[in-house]
Amino acid sequence: MCLNTPSLSLRKLQPQRLFTGNQLLGSDQVLLVDDQGTIVDIVSADNAGEGIEQLSGWLSPAFVNAHCHLELSHLKGRVQEKTGLPGFVREIINSRDLNQEHCQEAMRAADREMWEAGIQAVGDICNRIDSLQVKNESRITYYNFIEVSGWLPQVADKRYRAALEIMQAFSQVPGKSSLVPHAPYSVSTELWQLLLPQFTRQAITIHNQESPAEQLLFEQGHGEWLKLYEELHINNENFLPTGNSSLQSIFAFLQNAASLILVHNTYTTAADIEFAESRHPFLHWCLCPRANWYIEHTMPPVELLREHSCNIVLGTDSLASNHSLSLLDELKTLAAHFPAIPTEEMLTWATSKGAAALQLEDTLGKLTPGTRPGIIQIDALTPDEKINKATRVTRWW
Repeated sequence: MCLNTPSLSLRKLQPQRLFTGNQLLGSDQVLLVDDQGTIVDIVSADNAGEGIEQLSGWLSPAFVNAHCHLELSHLKGRVQEKTGLPGFVREIINSRDLNQEHCQEAMRAADREMWEAGIQAVGDICNRIDSLQVKNESRITYYNFIEVSGWLPQVADKRYRAALEIMQAFSQVPGKSSLVPHAPYSVSTELWQLLLPQFTRQAITIHNQESPAEQLLFEQGHGEWLKLYEELHINNENFLPTGNSSLQSIFAFLQNAASLILVHNTYTTAADIEFAESRHPFLHWCLCPRANWYIEHTMPPVELLREHSCNIVLGTDSLASNHSLSLLDELKTLAAHFPAIPTEEMLTWATSKGAAALQLEDTLGKLTPGTRPGIIQIDALTPDEKINKATRVTRWW
């Protein structure tokens, strides 16, 4: 290939550092990309020919948001902070907005916000079909997780069939879809049995260990969740505590998933990590640190997950539990609370590992020739290459 041939319409971008999605390269590397954002190659500056554009900061594949609730975008600023998860659920139930025009505009704004913040793909929780139009018009790749819940055995069949209808509707828009359970405390054994055949070859996600109340429910059979069930007039007589953590209690139902994403993990222990890691080969731990801070006023066990060499991915959760849908903001929060973690490692969580969790690793999350993963420029790192409050992202493609 003659890299000086104008007809190729190549852009030759030479940043201070080039992050490929799993490797950080030096300033002597040039990213070759066409006008449509397709990756052509990565070559040394000596072999790139003329017309090299020198850039400040780092170039990186665009981000992958592994956990979001686009449907809740209209609740921005309407849910009180630091309520704890049971209190947060109460507020969500009492804050639903039935004004469809308002909800649609809020989702469009959130979708634009994510795109402009450098997000290329989103694992999005869907309880309704409200987001269909927004996703059909979006430049973002969505993996639609059709969420199913039902604590009462007698509603299992009805909830399952309703979810199948929603998934059928989402088959009409670009992107993948799968049926997923909401959380250990909201899915009955009968509903688990209906969902099991749907997990094979799919990416499956579940909210995991977000509060001490969840652990207490499964270990001892009492606590804040029982109070919430009573408030909602949900009969709890079919549930028997297992004496184990919530994750260990329901994990057998999840083992057929091709890719398993456990979300939040705020109160996950070393014993839980060892239990799950030994039982699933494609396990991903999704952290939403700003949502954890918003709801429970605590950070997830990042260092514990790193000690066990876990696959970590990142999500934003919803605008009901966060002030933005920016993965850069999540990275800034992590960098502030865990300054020893290398920037390169955290970027793998936001790019290639997120893409793998959503079964999109062949096309997104890495600067691989022939693909269009999106390209972002990350500027204003500290002198020792750390993300800080001033760090910003600019989207190139």
